[in-house]
Amino acid sequence: MTFSQHLTDCDGSKPAIVSALNCSIPITILRAANYSLPWGSSVFAQVVATNIYGDSATSNPGNGAIILTIPDAPTSIVEIMALKSGKTISLSWADGSKDGGSPVIDYRISYNSNGTTTYDILVSSLKVKSYTASALTEGKNYTFVIQSRNEYDLSQYSTPFTSLAGWRPYQPVAPSTSVIGNQLLVQWSAPFENGSPLISYSILI
Repeated sequence: MTFSQHLTDCDGSKPAIVSALNCSIPITILRAANYSLPWGSSVFAQVVATNIYGDSATSNPGNGAIILTIPDAPTSIVEIMALKSGKTISLSWADGSKDGGSPVIDYRISYNSNGTTTYDILVSSLKVKSYTASALTEGKNYTFVIQSRNEYDLSQYSTPFTSLAGWRPYQPVAPSTSVIGNQLLVQWSAPFENGSPLISYSILI
């Protein structure tokens, strides 16, 4: 390992640092040259003590700090159509490209149904990359955002994902037929639309 001094923030000749027995270096300094440490690096330090007679031997390297940041937000959110119903929306997603130096622990999903940018937490501490939101109101649009969490903190929100709570209409009941003059009249009742307005029918004879 190569060690160097950063005198701007850790000048051990300053009385305040001699008295306090500590100093602080901004993480941005460690991320830049000359250190250029990637996220997840374990940071080591050594100390040399000096008195009027000279310098001590250099201490053994000590560490404990790992420089971390939040992970990238989840990406590639898609709806799992095989699990969709009028009252459920199922989502899956992928991790962002960078974990911030510490593996992703879990996920938080927030949502709204009012079209704003304010979200309520739906579920936290989710360990898998999929979730089914249930007990939704048919015909409402729901917007979801997902965050990943590592040892440091939660990521930013993912790109919002919006889906309508709705699915195929219910099966119509059997229609009735009757003859009026020289015309065949077919009549039926509208089935439950299941969250999405009915737009057409296919009449089979």
